[in-house]
Amino acid sequence: MYGVRERMLLRHRVEGEGRSQSAAAREVGVNRSTLQRWIRAGLLDTELDDIKSRYGPRPLVPTKLDPFKPLVEARIAEFPLLTAQRLLRECRAAGYTGSSTRLCDYVRTLRPPPVVAPVVRFETPPGRQAQVDFAHCRLPWGTRYGLVVVLGYSRLLWVRFYRRQDLRTLVYGLEACFTAWGGVPHELLFDQMKSILTRDDRLAGGGIRHNLECLRFARHYGFSVRVCRPYRAQTKGKVERPIRYLRESFLYGRTFLSDADLNAQGRALAGDGRQSARPWDDEGRPRGALRDRGAGRAPAPAEPALSLAAPATDATDTPGASPGHRAAGGRGRAAEPRDVRRARWGRVMKRPTPTSPSLRDRLRAQLADLKMPGALEALDVILQRCDGGPLSAGDALEQLLGAHITLRNTRRLQTAMRSARLPAIKTLADFDFSFQPSVKREQLESLHTLGFLERKENVVLLGPPGVGKTHLALLLAVATAESGRRVYFTTLADLLHSLEDAQAGGRLTPRLRTLVFPSLMVIDEIGYLPITKTGAMLFFQLLTRRYEHASTILTSNKGFEEWGEIFGDEIMAAALIDRLVHHCHIVNIRGNSYRLRQHAELARRLQQGHTPERRPRRQESATAD
Repeated sequence: MYGVRERMLLRHRVEGEGRSQSAAAREVGVNRSTLQRWIRAGLLDTELDDIKSRYGPRPLVPTKLDPFKPLVEARIAEFPLLTAQRLLRECRAAGYTGSSTRLCDYVRTLRPPPVVAPVVRFETPPGRQAQVDFAHCRLPWGTRYGLVVVLGYSRLLWVRFYRRQDLRTLVYGLEACFTAWGGVPHELLFDQMKSILTRDDRLAGGGIRHNLECLRFARHYGFSVRVCRPYRAQTKGKVERPIRYLRESFLYGRTFLSDADLNAQGRALAGDGRQSARPWDDEGRPRGALRDRGAGRAPAPAEPALSLAAPATDATDTPGASPGHRAAGGRGRAAEPRDVRRARWGRVMKRPTPTSPSLRDRLRAQLADLKMPGALEALDVILQRCDGGPLSAGDALEQLLGAHITLRNTRRLQTAMRSARLPAIKTLADFDFSFQPSVKREQLESLHTLGFLERKENVVLLGPPGVGKTHLALLLAVATAESGRRVYFTTLADLLHSLEDAQAGGRLTPRLRTLVFPSLMVIDEIGYLPITKTGAMLFFQLLTRRYEHASTILTSNKGFEEWGEIFGDEIMAAALIDRLVHHCHIVNIRGNSYRLRQHAELARRLQQGHTPERRPRRQESATAD
């Protein structure tokens, strides 16, 4: 907008100096038409302050949304949390043809922005709590895990890099941290680590099942273990910030010669990184009154916790205190007496006097080092029976090893069941042979010995729905998985769907190679759903590859004579049946549905509906005529 200065210059150029209108407009930077309009209106002779502005708010233009604004206002008044997209659909149904942007802008004026709740900082007294977590760091020579421990009050930081993040590493690292700090906090806050807890049912109203070795380590040093709730990452925010600094600032742009150099630079992290709002001195300790070294914390035990037989090794294999370690009382002075610290900081937690490990502790350490969790869980019960007298040393050793073998087999079976995708667990004892007399017990018991797997033979289970075909296939699959062999269970529809997807993505050959590998493959529900010609060809390729290479169990509600209709090709069905029955055990089940055993009348009607009517004899028909 042009002001008083431009108009005065134009009047001076035109009236005072006698310039032409074009030259004056060009020198001042005003359009010639604008200058001519001002001259005709006499605006060059009028002060700018006396001119009333012609500009103001534009009149509202009717929009397509105006008829629907009462509807939007009423809906928001009744339901304040309705989204703009939901209101748009309702307005569209009422006849609104405008844009969604105009509706969203109008809804934004009606609904005030949400009030963000202020963040409440969680602070702890000096020496009360420390937060612990691992930082996953990728380096050119491999992955290293930074164990980060932060005191809650002063943000005193300790970090060390290790090759693993297991319980042994955690125990060794915390012992080194306690030695460097000269004391132990009252409690340590951990994340959902497997080395800390084995189960957390707090979301379902239950409790926590801690790792026994972790609890023994905590009892040795006298601190309590706290675990964050699931999906509550802000609970341990004091340790998350240094971990973020490790990834984004400490490792970025630095060069490390080796693991020793990595830990050497990590020791200087607290003095080099300013990620905390607390002031730090050159050795990584908080300055002045913020220092809580020794506040509410007693010195660490002189002997380390013998939780595991062999200590974990960090990247430098350097145990002990850090180079700048000082006494717990502060810099340049001796540690304060206990009564002085109690008067200054309050109660000081007592720590148990370290004693030599007992036989039970030594056995637990050795079993943990051998990675025998089953024996570790049964150790206390077996030792109690040994102390009572009825159990000898040999029997105790047998039961200890048996407990570990049982747990190992159970876990292996669970893993095999998950990988096999079995819909249920069925056994031979669960099958009711009295309800299905057509099933020969001797034949099923022979198949249950799994000799057909060694001979690469197939099993085909035929019969109407509900007679137990899937049950028999599952019990053979469970027995195969218990023997340590690989099993794969699927329905024909799911199998063909996966093969068609693999063919569309150019991965058919690797997919077929993968499906040939299991020792036993169970294909259920053949004949229930229609099959495309492409699916039939892919199924034929799969069974051709598995022929005389691995065993396959198939269940179908239709006989072999009807498979040509199932696959849509009599020739291909004949070739498929020829490969199946070459080395095959056929179990043909005739009977009623086990699921309808409590509805005998309904089962009888269904059976009659599936049974074709018999034609009368010619002689009988002639007699009737």
